[in-house]
Amino acid sequence: MTPFETYIIRFQRLLSRYRVVKLKVMGATIGSGVQIFRRPIVYHADNLSIGDKVSLNDNFWCNARGGVCIGDDTIIGPNVIIHSANHRYSEPGRLIREQGHTLREVDVGRNVWIGANVTILPGVHISDKVVIAAGAVVNKKIREPGIYAGVPAKKIKDL
Repeated sequence: MTPFETYIIRFQRLLSRYRVVKLKVMGATIGSGVQIFRRPIVYHADNLSIGDKVSLNDNFWCNARGGVCIGDDTIIGPNVIIHSANHRYSEPGRLIREQGHTLREVDVGRNVWIGANVTILPGVHISDKVVIAAGAVVNKKIREPGIYAGVPAKKIKDL
């Protein structure tokens, strides 16, 4: 490894630590050994809890208004979206933007790998030892270990 490559790696680690501190200042609870890569966007960080040794890849987007908990040893790929709030739309005579939001906690278990471009919707609970394939949309609870893929995400293989 060249001295320049060593410098780049150290600089990236420093930026990750900065992002962790920034989220903590915003009210998030974050464990040890967490890595946060480029351009994370988190709304309502005070309702976000991240366990130990979690990795959030580039462009992580999270609305934690309803609460988001990410378990230890979880890997989150690039461009992952986690919603814990959704617009209400039950009153046809009113504008959707004026109907408020429904808040539902999202809970991601331990030892989970969430692939690139996955969307996780409000109220989802993902059990431990789960792999979610790239591009999946998770709209229901995942209660047992396995590999899940598709829109909506369905179990395709046991682990």
